[in-house]
Amino acid sequence: MSISDIELASKMIQGSENTNSVFYKNTYEVVPIPNVVFGKTQPALFFYTELYNLQSPLLKSDVIKMNQMIYNSKGKLIKEKSKNLSRNSDSRVEVGSYILSDYPTDSYTLVIVLVDSSSNTGITTAKKFFVYNPDIQVTDTFEVSTTAVLSSTFGSMSEEELDDLFDKSEYLASKSEIEKYERLSNVDGKREFMFEFWKTKDETLGSTQNKNEFYRTYLQRIELANQRFTSMGKQGWKTDRGRIYLIYGEPTEIERYPNELETRPYEIWHYNEIEGGVFFIFADLTGFSDYTLINSTKRGELRDDNWSRRIIIR
Repeated sequence: MSISDIELASKMIQGSENTNSVFYKNTYEVVPIPNVVFGKTQPALFFYTELYNLQSPLLKSDVIKMNQMIYNSKGKLIKEKSKNLSRNSDSRVEVGSYILSDYPTDSYTLVIVLVDSSSNTGITTAKKFFVYNPDIQVTDTFEVSTTAVLSSTFGSMSEEELDDLFDKSEYLASKSEIEKYERLSNVDGKREFMFEFWKTKDETLGSTQNKNEFYRTYLQRIELANQRFTSMGKQGWKTDRGRIYLIYGEPTEIERYPNELETRPYEIWHYNEIEGGVFFIFADLTGFSDYTLINSTKRGELRDDNWSRRIIIR
């Protein structure tokens, strides 16, 4: 996908019949403002941009998320909007407006970001403008992350979505990373944290050829864990088998013993590529298909060499 430069305007007429105007394009008459100064005498800012290649096979999401942000000269976020765009056509026009009558005098930048959430990729375009409002006092605003963060899939996530994703990512997080995330008090800090967290994980656990490979793999593991291991109202990723699957992926081999006469159902998962070969033993101790980890040879995991006594039916 691609996006054109942003055109700023003092007036925009939709469905204009003035088709001979040099400012006419795609049913809009976009009247430019050469000095790009808004505020007291020109409170309304209009923008026009064109989007292309929305039906590219490289895009994975059914919809594209469009984020609009306005920054002041200090790089602080003043305004943010977002919406989902359908991909039912290969190109489209996007227009919008902002009322700037209460913005203090300063230079600002309008940034538009298109994000394909499934592949965690995005593109950005930006346009600088000025506001002159001598009667408006400067007020403090909150810090934002970099454009790279905002153009990623995390840049369009709500705080609830970020918290949910981090809950599912804690299996990979260190104690200090968990403590750091829990101290974050605003959505922008959480977006930046998740961007850096997954960037680091992708660099250490993913492929150098495929950007965001491990992040996408992990999301797929969450989905599969929920399909395979959900039991008694507990989502699959929260179970012991789900945790091991999320961290280590598909086992090399699984031995299943669901119907032994003298033992409860249990499974042995083998990972031949980890530490020269390790295994995990899970048992259905309750009879409700909620398999619990009872022994493993993986360093740092539960070790109980007498695990067999726990599954004997007495």
